[in-house]
Amino acid sequence: MGRERSIMPWSWRKNRPERAKAAKLPEEPLTRSALAWLLAALVLAAAPHASELPIWLSVLFATVVGWRGFIALRGKSLPPRWLLLLLALLAGAGVLIDYRTLFGRDAGVALMVAMTACKLLETRVLRDGVVLVFLGYLLVMSNLLYSQEIPMVAYLFAAVLVMLAAQTLIHRPHAGLRGVAPLRLAGMMVLQAIPVMLVLFILFPRIPGPLWGLPKDAYKGRTGLSDEMMPGTVSELVRSDTVAFRARFAGATPPPNQRYWRGPVLWRFDGRRWTRHEELPANTPTSFVAEGAAVDYSVILEPSNRRWLFALDLPARLPPRTGMTASFQLLRDQPINEVYRYEMRSYPNYRTGELTAAERFRGLQLPERGNPRARALAVQWRERMTRPEDRVGAALALFREQAFYYTLTPPLLGADSVDDFLFRTRQAFASITPAPLSFSCGRPGCRRGW
Repeated sequence: MGRERSIMPWSWRKNRPERAKAAKLPEEPLTRSALAWLLAALVLAAAPHASELPIWLSVLFATVVGWRGFIALRGKSLPPRWLLLLLALLAGAGVLIDYRTLFGRDAGVALMVAMTACKLLETRVLRDGVVLVFLGYLLVMSNLLYSQEIPMVAYLFAAVLVMLAAQTLIHRPHAGLRGVAPLRLAGMMVLQAIPVMLVLFILFPRIPGPLWGLPKDAYKGRTGLSDEMMPGTVSELVRSDTVAFRARFAGATPPPNQRYWRGPVLWRFDGRRWTRHEELPANTPTSFVAEGAAVDYSVILEPSNRRWLFALDLPARLPPRTGMTASFQLLRDQPINEVYRYEMRSYPNYRTGELTAAERFRGLQLPERGNPRARALAVQWRERMTRPEDRVGAALALFREQAFYYTLTPPLLGADSVDDFLFRTRQAFASITPAPLSFSCGRPGCRRGW
């Protein structure tokens, strides 16, 4: 048998030594100027997240940036791999403990900030710099999950310019770019890209729903309402002028005492948190006795990723693909992920009749322990007053005659939150307060908004 010979293309044989030599070449280290621009860009990208991140994570990121700059300035060696692994595990555990998950907008951004800090401590070569540049762009884009206001967009534009300057130095380490030359070159590239951006803005198809969104909490805080409420856990209420929904009335706008908008109904209380009771909607409106004239209006609801609709108490008409629960809550068959318009009719004056046995049991259910002073006060009222109407009057008189205040910065409440509020702080804000609404009636010149 003849000897077998392996045959390979001539071009491959010719280039094989060069390829092997290229594979063995050491990777070029990251220059000090490129690292300086990169650190500045990452700080700019992560700074707006400081108000959303846990304090320990913001301190960790700032400490790592300063440590990495000190290492580059003094020519020190990077920390060992075991220390980086320990830091990454501790940071990931901290995010998991704070957010109880690693998924979603808030936890995802926090985890990305933590991992960016860990990556900084192992950055040696140009390839590591490229990875950090792309992490920086992700940090810039993640700011749009929280705010898309014009000042924020202008700030992020400046951050992108600095990031692009750092990327230029990483890809062209021997170009002799000094001082603000990298920033000037980045600005020229951005100016050249503006015509392409305008063409894409005009021709690119519009996507329904929010572009910047993540599962679970992409719509968080859009209307100020959620499936639960925990009084006393927020010490500062952020003002927002974001519209929750718009309502246009066919006739005159109802007076303020008839503009109660019903959304989610919270039944269950565990001593700290109010949550919804899962109710199945019926196909026909729940019966009630209307008193007085009806109010016809239309509602334009902003995306909320929730099924409930807003309606004046009490709704007498069901929009398409919507049902009403026994709590007179309107529920759509799918979450509202785009602007939704529906026609409504409501009766501001009505009688609903007696509660059912199940509703009375659900409404009077309390946890076994907690809030001893409030329980003692309720026992006193029950012993002194036999009629339920008198007990209700005593509760209303307590809030009317004592010094209770609304505030945007209430003090935090302890484990017995009801006792703390009733007998100690007496300060709170409406925890379930929709964002500003917009009303108008059907006649020209008749418009009210707040």
